[in-house]
Amino acid sequence: MTAACGGSDDSAPAVDVSKLAPGNYPTTPRDIDKQRTAETGAVQESIRLAEFVPLMMDLDSRLVYNQRPFYLHPFTPQNPPQNGWLGGSVDDFAAAAPGLVAGWTTSGHRRKDNSLGLNIDLTLLRFSDNAQAKTAMDVFSDAKNDTYPRKGPLSIPGYPNAKSALSQYDAVHTWIASDDYLLYTYVGNGLATPPDPAPLIDFTKKLLDKQFELLKGYTPTPSDKVAQEPADIDGLVARTLPNQPTDGYADITGAYTPHAALHLEERPDISKRAFDDARVDLIAHSDSSIYRTADPAAASRLTASFLDQLTGLFDPTDSPPGLPTAKCSKKLDNDATKSRNLVEFICYLTYDRYVAAITANQRQDLDQKLAAQYELLAFGR
Repeated sequence: MTAACGGSDDSAPAVDVSKLAPGNYPTTPRDIDKQRTAETGAVQESIRLAEFVPLMMDLDSRLVYNQRPFYLHPFTPQNPPQNGWLGGSVDDFAAAAPGLVAGWTTSGHRRKDNSLGLNIDLTLLRFSDNAQAKTAMDVFSDAKNDTYPRKGPLSIPGYPNAKSALSQYDAVHTWIASDDYLLYTYVGNGLATPPDPAPLIDFTKKLLDKQFELLKGYTPTPSDKVAQEPADIDGLVARTLPNQPTDGYADITGAYTPHAALHLEERPDISKRAFDDARVDLIAHSDSSIYRTADPAAASRLTASFLDQLTGLFDPTDSPPGLPTAKCSKKLDNDATKSRNLVEFICYLTYDRYVAAITANQRQDLDQKLAAQYELLAFGR
């Protein structure tokens, strides 16, 4: 049994399945389509849309920090952007801006503290038709719905139909409806002295140009078919641990291309190099994450890269009983971790060409999750 469960790498430490204790976590793949919720299709369409949303580092190589938490990225009719995310606030999103189909948000910052230097936010929403996208633009660009007073309107070269404004704190907010889409951007620079909107306007134009160029490659699923959007690819999501969605936010569960998944990474620049090196071609995110690489050697290199990114925040800790192939880390108690909302434990489990990432705040829960994840990878075929 031990030899059969060790994966294809004969040099890897042996796994003792008899010591694995998965608790109540599932050890056989889930039928993702049978577990669909009212927003499953919209989440999958949002993930498809993310493939055609630019990474900020592709527009400016200095924008290598992304501080969007995992759970904030997809938008659905059940979980639309919250107040302030589109530059304005409304009491009821569906009533004020009906027809939302799917959406995605991303960000890029020059430094870890997003108040220091160039700071970019982008949100792309797809509506059922152009009239609804225009309604949403009018609602959220209306100064009366803004929490803070504005200094005045602005113009974006080449986009006469855009609505743009200079905020109280000298950032450029822009809303534009095109076809069935509403695009909202925030471009600010907290270190600009004296404040100057000109370079921020230039970057906004660059951002709009890139987003609309990428959208030419997106083939939207018809609105009446979104609810049936496939929720898995190659059965990879079925082998993740089931997620418990955060109240008020869309579930991120789904299969991602590497580009779409980079929007979820804190340092997409580092992760992209690791993905390219390991030839990652598919990622499944739920309560655990699974990365499919080219081969076992590539999976080991990807694990090493992930562990390197934990330096200064986490220290190595013991693997669970019977599972020496897991590489586990425990959060350090230092100034860097106190200022951030980090989980207590992170582990990476390599099996064949796959790398699974598992997090937990309690040791027993971590060990049970890892045991279940191993069985999902080793026997879930």
